[in-house]
Amino acid sequence: MFSTTPVGVKKKHFLTTLTVMHHFQMLKLGAKCYSRAISLTNNMSSYWHSLGVNLFYQAREEDDSETASAFASRASAVSRLLSK
Repeated sequence: MFSTTPVGVKKKHFLTTLTVMHHFQMLKLGAKCYSRAISLTNNMSSYWHSLGVNLFYQAREEDDSETASAFASRASAVSRLLSK
């Protein structure tokens, strides 16, 4: 029988413990996942598109203008790769 509760964790405790991620943290995690998916699936264009959109949203969320422009340039580089 399979259980959704991790080994060594009481079910009651598991249901009441939540991990909270902020929007920017979720975007960073998404970028890592898209990058990994691209490396595993022989460069599917849909993953490249999603990575570019993710980087665009990271640029919009970033407070530091230097970091935001770095995200924006990465997003435009992905866009250029897709247009070829």
